[in-house]
Amino acid sequence: MTKIVEGVQLQESFHTLESNKKKGDNFLEGSETEKRSVGYCNKISYSKTTQICCRDRIHPKTTLGRPGLCCGSSVYTIGTQLCCSGHVLTTTSTINACCGTQGYNIRTHSCCGRTLYNRNTQLCCQGRILPKSSIINACCGTQGYNIRTHRCCGRTLYNRNTQLCCQGRILPKSSTINACCGTQGYNIRTHSCCGRTLYNRNTQLCCQGRILHKSSTINACCGTQGYNIRTHSCCGRTLYNRNTQLCCQGRILPKSSTINACCGTQGYNIRTHSCCGRTLYNRRTQLCCQGRVLPRTSTMNACCGTQGYNIRTHSCCRRTLYNRNTQLCCQGRILPKSSTINACCGTQGYNIRTHSCCGRTLYNRNTQLCCQGRILTKSSAINACCGTQGYNIRTNSCCGRTLYNRNTQLCCYGRIHSKTLLGKTRLCCGRSSYTTTTQRCCGGRVYTRNSYSLCCGTRLYNRRVQGCCRGRSVYTLTSQKCCTKGVIPSWASCYCDNGPFISLGI
Repeated sequence: MTKIVEGVQLQESFHTLESNKKKGDNFLEGSETEKRSVGYCNKISYSKTTQICCRDRIHPKTTLGRPGLCCGSSVYTIGTQLCCSGHVLTTTSTINACCGTQGYNIRTHSCCGRTLYNRNTQLCCQGRILPKSSIINACCGTQGYNIRTHRCCGRTLYNRNTQLCCQGRILPKSSTINACCGTQGYNIRTHSCCGRTLYNRNTQLCCQGRILHKSSTINACCGTQGYNIRTHSCCGRTLYNRNTQLCCQGRILPKSSTINACCGTQGYNIRTHSCCGRTLYNRRTQLCCQGRVLPRTSTMNACCGTQGYNIRTHSCCRRTLYNRNTQLCCQGRILPKSSTINACCGTQGYNIRTHSCCGRTLYNRNTQLCCQGRILTKSSAINACCGTQGYNIRTNSCCGRTLYNRNTQLCCYGRIHSKTLLGKTRLCCGRSSYTTTTQRCCGGRVYTRNSYSLCCGTRLYNRRVQGCCRGRSVYTLTSQKCCTKGVIPSWASCYCDNGPFISLGI
């Protein structure tokens, strides 16, 4: 007898059972192990070791060496197949999850209830599929909306630009209603929320959830109490009067002429005492050296780190104490002082009789020059500095910061000129130079010389037709005259004691 179930032949199992009966081994009365390994599928016996029963249909337990599981009346292999509501589908890179009987790609699609949808182009709004766009990109219940302009208030859609959502209650937004306090709308310019109760900041205070009336004497909070900031303050959570009390790290003390400041939880007199870290000390009899209190004496009157010292004999060299009479402090380095080491150059000690410091470098004044931080070897030809250059003082000089030869050049207020031009000697006229035989210098200005020209201050004038009034003003002899107070027309009179002043041009 042969019966075919889902393309699987059961003849072999049937013959095995018949054979066992012929041998006299009653199958139903066999060992417990044999009973447990045999089952019935739609009244047909099968081997539980090698077979599986899926809704009255018998299948091999393994397919291509992999174990199978039931999917409805069929068998599927985990890893290569999917069971989608009783339907077996082959797993691929684009089919890796189920939505009802359909397979889909979890990277691009999802399940909306039992309907498949594309997340890139669609929305699932509580089981309702909507097309996604630039103006519909989120859900509120079964409605789609634009997240730039709208929001969800509970399950109701509202416009953020024109409405408010106050704990599930939608209110119209305006210039005077622009924020929420519980289910109420309010104006943020004038009101605020105290817990869940609305209050007016101009006339009220919110003190830890308690609303108080604001006035000239109640204008700030300390815990649930209101107080006047001109006279009182908060010490932790306790109110105190600044005029009569002190708050010392949460401890309130009575203020007096001898207790007017705090050191930790202690009160003290600022005229005589101070705080050293958190320890009180008397400035007259004690020192505070980096948090360490030391007794003050005639030989211990200053601090160096945590040490006390005598300022007459010692000093501090970067937190290390040293004796100024026998030691030097050279940029944090302490050196023994002697007749040949009595000053510092950087971290080096030197003899001030022979050496000096050039910037931060030591040099010997007898054999070297320091020219603006540059050290040069001194010689008969280099014995002075001009900027960073060395020169011979017998032949050269410094014009500003530029070196020049005094034998062939002139230095005229920082400008260098040749001493001769076309064989003629030149002199300085202000910052310029001029030839004495053909030019004249008048108050720093160069003019061409002639036999009738003279200087009047910074101007040149012709003494035949002009005059010089009081050494600074040129005037015309035929139409003007010089008085003690200046030049006037010749027809006018000099109203002064001495009469007209006339320059002879000498």
